[in-house]
Amino acid sequence: MKERLRKYGNVVSCYGENLSFHCDDAKEVMIQLIVDDGVTNRGHRENIFNPEFNVMGSHTCEHKDFNQMSCIDYAGAFVVSGEPDPIEAQMDAFLKEEVDFPDMPPDVRSWK
Repeated sequence: MKERLRKYGNVVSCYGENLSFHCDDAKEVMIQLIVDDGVTNRGHRENIFNPEFNVMGSHTCEHKDFNQMSCIDYAGAFVVSGEPDPIEAQMDAFLKEEVDFPDMPPDVRSWK
């Protein structure tokens, strides 16, 4: 999944995926994933309600064996290829910031 997402950009922080089969509309997909009948670990439900996921993308299409298939990908954040990374920009600004220690003796290399 992460390799598929890398074609379009970079995942920031965390990511997850839900797959749904045989559902005809979005409401049916969400009900199937939240109820998670027959899935012992309830991973689909955990993905849907995971507070760390802030963005998602989805696609529904015909499937050769299961009629319909829906794929929902989640991430903490996502930076589209070619767009500036806001975290990288923030770190660059932080690292360029001048820091002044007026009471540090001139012959000292580090200060705690």
